[in-house]
Amino acid sequence: MAKILSLLFGKNFGKPSTTSVFGQQIEVRCWDSIDARIATPTRLSFEILEKVAGEVISKMPGIVSVTYNIVTKPPSTIEVAYYQLIT
Repeated sequence: MAKILSLLFGKNFGKPSTTSVFGQQIEVRCWDSIDARIATPTRLSFEILEKVAGEVISKMPGIVSVTYNIVTKPPSTIEVAYYQLIT
């Protein structure tokens, strides 16, 4: 079973310090899949999600929000998120 991680970018308001700002939102998707045609979201602990979000926001300027996508594939897709990340 493969683990696939993809990131999807968007815009959102956030408050990384004391002032609200309009910045980038990253959606994290982590999948369990054998063939990438059917996939289920990896069940990550809240502690891991907090750590990932904290590191992303502190190390990537302009990121104000991190979300974790829990939709299965299908109907969601792995390929579109990867394509959007590299283009």
